[in-house]
Amino acid sequence: MADFILAAAFGGKKPDFAWLEQFGFSAEDGAHSYTERIAGGQLDLRVSVRADGTVRAAVRDVLTGEPYILHTVPGASGPFVGQVRADYEHVLKRIAAECFERDVFKSPCSRIVIGYVRERFGSELEYLWEKQFPGNAIWRRADNRKWYGIMFSVSRRTFGMDSDEKTEVINVRTAPETLPLIVNGTTHFPGYHMNKRHWLSVLLDGSVPAQDIFPLIDASYALAAKR
Repeated sequence: MADFILAAAFGGKKPDFAWLEQFGFSAEDGAHSYTERIAGGQLDLRVSVRADGTVRAAVRDVLTGEPYILHTVPGASGPFVGQVRADYEHVLKRIAAECFERDVFKSPCSRIVIGYVRERFGSELEYLWEKQFPGNAIWRRADNRKWYGIMFSVSRRTFGMDSDEKTEVINVRTAPETLPLIVNGTTHFPGYHMNKRHWLSVLLDGSVPAQDIFPLIDASYALAAKR
């Protein structure tokens, strides 16, 4: 059966294998696999997820067992192809939504910070710009919906460094009188793409211990409170 490695629906996400099994996947041949009838029962869509998170999908004719691939051809059109394409994308989006979790920020420091915010404030990152900026996310207070943290990745050159390497960054609110005392031009900067009197950017590459970032997050949360 012809299969295709998928990236678009599952980019920046990792599978939760317990969720996969609850969805209906079964473990076989070193992967978790799931099959669903689509196109009015004429085709089988088989999706497999390997241990490394690679997702593959294949479609075959129920009667002949022959692979069907027209839905992957950009120029292919017609009512049946359109139905197959719609059903195919619908199933993949359901799997992505119900069985995968975000895995955008990968630096050890970022993971520690995310865990701290979850434990301390019960906040989860919100990805508000799925299409334009899928690697950008925010935290906001539950009571007034004000942002108190932003996470994203940018080139180090953004902060005046001689490197195009990307680094993960957190933006937090900071009191205007405090910000000049914190900014150092190497790890702490005026807030990127934010009001530079009220926001601070901190690198999450390990150059600043995560424990030193926790008080900045606490202060940001307090500054975002209702006045």
